[in-house]
Amino acid sequence: MKAPLEASKKLPPSRLGESRICHLEVLTPIHVGSGNKLAWRLDFVTGSQQTKIVPQSAVMAYLEQHPNEISHFSKDSAAVLARIKDERIRNYSLKCTNRELLEFERSSKNGPYVPGSSIKGALRTVLLDKFYYNLPKPEKQALIRQFLERSRIMPQWADEDLVKALFGKDPTTNFLRTLITGDIPFQDDHLDLKSIYILNLKDKEGAYYGWRDLRSRRSLHDMREVTPIFAEMLKPGSRSSFRMKLDSFLFQHNLFTGTHKTPLSYPELATWCNAYAKRHINEERKFYEELDSKQLYPVLEALDRLEAAIPPKSDSPHAFLLRTSWGGGWNSMTGRFLPKSDFNKIRDKMPRDFGYPEMPFPKTRRIVFENQRPQTLTGWVKIQLKPPEKRKIIRARRSS
Repeated sequence: MKAPLEASKKLPPSRLGESRICHLEVLTPIHVGSGNKLAWRLDFVTGSQQTKIVPQSAVMAYLEQHPNEISHFSKDSAAVLARIKDERIRNYSLKCTNRELLEFERSSKNGPYVPGSSIKGALRTVLLDKFYYNLPKPEKQALIRQFLERSRIMPQWADEDLVKALFGKDPTTNFLRTLITGDIPFQDDHLDLKSIYILNLKDKEGAYYGWRDLRSRRSLHDMREVTPIFAEMLKPGSRSSFRMKLDSFLFQHNLFTGTHKTPLSYPELATWCNAYAKRHINEERKFYEELDSKQLYPVLEALDRLEAAIPPKSDSPHAFLLRTSWGGGWNSMTGRFLPKSDFNKIRDKMPRDFGYPEMPFPKTRRIVFENQRPQTLTGWVKIQLKPPEKRKIIRARRSS
């Protein structure tokens, strides 16, 4: 019997999987963290209404050209940073009032980009939700019972058995092997500096909230007393392209041990994403409507615009909405796929990780502010699938 890899050499490309070019449009600000927190007076300086980020490569180049500034930098780094002029510097028309800000992920070419893993992670949430929904009720109950019978549960591995049952027992047989997403490049002029405040519920009815202050770790009513998060984010309207591939070859050799036994298609993936997006938007709308606060009306309007951006059913197989990256919170990262009764059982099992049972969960939301007012949510994109590329068949000419 031939090995799968050897057999693949004789199969036509259409049997190995379909690759598509995808156009991505940013609908609400997106932050993908580089892991670096830029420090005030070391990586950036501020003016009256602006923030100037000076990359370390620009600082080193400047000090190499002006060695007399090295001693000045150790005494007053902010003054030296203010004097540097370099094309790598990023200027924003918002003053960072915190001592640090979150840097956007950058590629080896020093440009901002969204890793393909961010898109794949968001798609994983949709697939997890769909696959669990399709499970027969007895199998769902067995998985929940298996979880509850465990004597010790580590939060980071709490869903391990469930994920293995749905996607596959190990990386070799994991369904997500069939989904390949490329990185998405952007330019520095696609970035902006935004302030993000954390809304925190303060009562079990979910009707009273405050704004969490990063310094005191308290929730305050007056947001003017709160220190927000500052982050580089992709601006709404930013566009780029990437490639996505759905690999069908692996299914032909029965390599998967998860619940979904047929190759994934682009139309069904897009349809599932739009259905999940609509449900997620409606759940978020309910959360903000129950707060009944005029201060949060712009956020409700942003949710209305997102729902209007979901393609109609006639176009659904060709475009879809997705919430990705930082700021989506527990709901968008896990899918919140468990029924309330099952979720409450798990919550009782892990009170330290899910908070007091009488409090709503999750009780926080990250909100992007504009002009010191709540404006929108983070992480929403629209992905448009281009039609399949026509393959050119090149035939060799016979020599005369």
